[in-house]
Amino acid sequence: MKHLFVFVLLILTTSACSQEVVKIEKVCSSSGNENFISKNYRCKDLFFKDKDLISEVNYAYNGWQVYDSIYYEKTEKKICTKIFSPKYNEKKILESYILENIECNEIEFVISDDNIRRVKDDYYLSASYLKDLELLLESTPLKDNNNVFHFREGIKPSLFSEYGIPYNENLYSFTFTINNNLIENDYFLFENYEVKRNYKYNKRQLEFVYITVINKKKSNSLSYTEQYKKMM
Repeated sequence: MKHLFVFVLLILTTSACSQEVVKIEKVCSSSGNENFISKNYRCKDLFFKDKDLISEVNYAYNGWQVYDSIYYEKTEKKICTKIFSPKYNEKKILESYILENIECNEIEFVISDDNIRRVKDDYYLSASYLKDLELLLESTPLKDNNNVFHFREGIKPSLFSEYGIPYNENLYSFTFTINNNLIENDYFLFENYEVKRNYKYNKRQLEFVYITVINKKKSNSLSYTEQYKKMM
C-alpha cells in the first residue's frame, strides 16, 4: 500500500537549517531540427550535505512540473534510495508526495580504470557521465596506443537515448581524456552517429557539459548543453 507523504522536500528544509546543505540546479538545453524541438529548462535540483548527494528532484520538460524526487540514505556498507512521485491538486499545485519505492543495496560499485578512479571534481557532478565510460570498460574493449577503446564486432550499449541515439545502435569505439583528476572530454563512435562531450569547470566544480551529436547518414548535428548552477 502506498503511503502519502507531506511534501518530501520538507526533509531538505529541515536539513537546510545546517549551512552545509548546498543546492545545485541543473539546466538542460538543446538545439532543434525537424525532428527535435529546442528545449531550455530546469531539469534537476541536486542537494548536497558535506558534498554528499542526499536528494534530487527531477523535472519534466516544462521545467516546473516535478517528475519524481529521490532521497538517499547512505551508510558505510549500503545505500537506500527512496523514490517519491508528486501529487498535484486540481489547480496544478504540488501538495504532497507518494512514496513509490524503497530500495537498499550494498555499495559494490568499483571503478576499474585507474584514471577514472582518480577523478575528483567538487560534488562529483561528473559521476553520471563517468558511469557511461565504466559501463563500456566492463565490456572489455581492446585498447590501442592512442587510448582508443575498440569493439571489433560492435556492441549495443543502449546509451544516449536522451540525445536521440537508437537503443539498437552499434558502438564501435570510444575514448576519453582526463587531466588533473578531471574529465575533459569523451567521444563515442557509433555506426551512424558520433557523440562528443566536452566538460568545463569553475575551479573544480563541473559547470557545463557541451554535447554534440552528429548524424552521419543525414550529415547534420544536434547540440545539447547541461549546466550546473550552484545556488547561493
